[in-house]
Amino acid sequence: MYRNRGSAIILVIFVLSVILAVVLPLAFYVQMDYRRARLAEGRVKGRLAAEGAIDHALAYAMLTAEGTERRPDAVPPYNTPEYDSYTEFTVDYSFGMYPELQKDYSLLSFSNPSGLIWHSEIEDEQGKININSAPAPLIGNLLGSATLTEPLRSDDQVISLD
Repeated sequence: MYRNRGSAIILVIFVLSVILAVVLPLAFYVQMDYRRARLAEGRVKGRLAAEGAIDHALAYAMLTAEGTERRPDAVPPYNTPEYDSYTEFTVDYSFGMYPELQKDYSLLSFSNPSGLIWHSEIEDEQGKININSAPAPLIGNLLGSATLTEPLRSDDQVISLD
């Protein structure tokens, strides 16, 4: 009668240890899978946000296209097909041109406490001059219309112009 007395507790301990051996790795796997999913979500959100910023900058660049600037409904400064001003190459990420999107400012905040998150610069490549292949009259006109910002010395290798 007393010989089987401890077998029930040993059986319970054995069953609990088997369950623990199965459940602990499963719980660890679920936890790691959850972390991987959160990291993947962050990567996807970051990639989509970066693509959105690029698309937004390209949309601003398309406003400076000659065909767009010749349209009758073009608004300043995007209505000058003969020339492009500096303001045409600035990209606004405040979404001021979309007042219907400004209802929830939490969605439109593109800065963090450390600084700016989105920034882009647009340059007019056709407005640049290759100094190595430019004709001499063009360089003469450029230098003739510029003013020196400091006196020129005979040993200067860089000329500072305004």
